[in-house]
Amino acid sequence: TFFSPLRGVCNQALIVLQWFFGWSSALPGTIIFGKPPVLFVFIWLTLMLFYQITEQKIKLTVCLILSYTIAFCVIHFPIENEVTYFDIGQGDCSLIKTRFNKQIYLIDTGGKLTFNTEKWQIRNSRTNGETVVVNYLHSKGISRIDRLYLTHQDTDHVGNFPSISKNITVKQLMIPAGMEKLASFQRRLLISNVDPHVVKAVTDQAYPGKGLDLIQILHPFQSGAGKNEDSLVLLYQLYGKKFLFTGDLDQKNELKVIQKYPSLTADVMKTGHHGSKTASAPDFIEHLKPKLAIISAGRNNRYGHPDQETLLTLQKSAVPYLVTAKSGMIKIRTTFKGNFSVQTFNNNNNEEKKVKHAS
Repeated sequence: TFFSPLRGVCNQALIVLQWFFGWSSALPGTIIFGKPPVLFVFIWLTLMLFYQITEQKIKLTVCLILSYTIAFCVIHFPIENEVTYFDIGQGDCSLIKTRFNKQIYLIDTGGKLTFNTEKWQIRNSRTNGETVVVNYLHSKGISRIDRLYLTHQDTDHVGNFPSISKNITVKQLMIPAGMEKLASFQRRLLISNVDPHVVKAVTDQAYPGKGLDLIQILHPFQSGAGKNEDSLVLLYQLYGKKFLFTGDLDQKNELKVIQKYPSLTADVMKTGHHGSKTASAPDFIEHLKPKLAIISAGRNNRYGHPDQETLLTLQKSAVPYLVTAKSGMIKIRTTFKGNFSVQTFNNNNNEEKKVKHAS
């Protein structure tokens, strides 16, 4: 502040320091520790305080190492299964995480839509895929995604795919057949850190998925162009509970899905197209008989999502629903007994808002 000639030197020093931390974090062997529970932070602060005033430093060192090890195991090997619907704004992004972090699946990535944006208006800031999704995964000690599903081509579903892939290793990328031919997808793939060889273009017959704890692909039936009507429809089953994800599938094709899979039901349903009236056909909802509907929509979005027609359809079928625009992030945990608990988080204060239980 007082010695202006030093400002340039200090600024360059900070730039070099930032580069060093960025470079070192990308080195092999970097461990994502995760966000420790508050109890462990309190224990560590207490132990470090005693460390300054006691002569039994060896015992305290052992206690510190032991507590760090326990915290690491608690973070990296959770005993509960989890399905999380991110509050990603006007977009879609969901996470499936099985116990002990054995399987990590991400369905869509969210992404910010831009309308008539000039080049000078584009900011080189972090995407909400980094600030929301990557930060959450890292807080859980997760540094890889076993399977990333991109339901269709829309930016609000796939826009954050490149930025997330630069921070989290993606082992396999699943897209609806035909989408791999799109120039927009190829551009995103080119700037991502995903190996093109791990990209799988799928239908309900190619890589359909089967067995416990796996995602089954119900749609598309054939190759398309990655549009709404070509959206992936995914069914995840765990301990007898069924979670359905429909991308932006339209009503016409929703009815085709239940026509092809007449026994299809769902306990938790991710409503199509952010609660738009173009999705969630009354016959589709009545057939599935979900116990809970999740609607992912941005606050005060320009589309008016969720549409009153969709909300009325859910009400007529007696289906309770939660909207990320009001509830924030929505987290569902399942138990061995077949029950699941629902937690909602309001991002304004980053605290748990309410808890519900369903059987």
